[in-house]
Amino acid sequence: MKAKTIGDVATAQRSFLTINHTEHVSAAARALRTACAQPLVVMRDGALAGLVTESDLFARGMNDDGLSLDSKLTVADVMTKIGLVVTESTTLAEAIVAMERQGPWLPVTRDGQVVALVTAVDLLRLVTSPQPGVLTRAAEETEVMLSAPVWQGLLNLLAEAGI
Repeated sequence: MKAKTIGDVATAQRSFLTINHTEHVSAAARALRTACAQPLVVMRDGALAGLVTESDLFARGMNDDGLSLDSKLTVADVMTKIGLVVTESTTLAEAIVAMERQGPWLPVTRDGQVVALVTAVDLLRLVTSPQPGVLTRAAEETEVMLSAPVWQGLLNLLAEAGI
């Protein structure tokens, strides 16, 4: 049996907005209003550079319009940099580990381009899917153990997402 991959579950999140890292934060604030609570995928020279969320803006003291005392801030100044990148062929167990380190949004790439965003909610759907043991099988097939810390990481991600 083929191991389940993150690409197998990423279909619902294939719609997302992108923004260039040089854009002013007010452009990000406007775009986030239409992003349906999803982050913006930040691009630099055609490649994934990071994600920007409303929380990133508010953490920098900005209002809903992306305005603050520092009117020169760009998206690159406020974005969350992406340290880990997963591909469509990344196993579910590996994706859980990556998400625990990266945060509640996990960009999925193909040939260096973002093709989907996966959330802790997507992983919850797998855990509660009618196919029992899908995560355990994925772990066994890839020799990645779903240890207590990994399960705790998934639970932490779900808690952060408000589930």
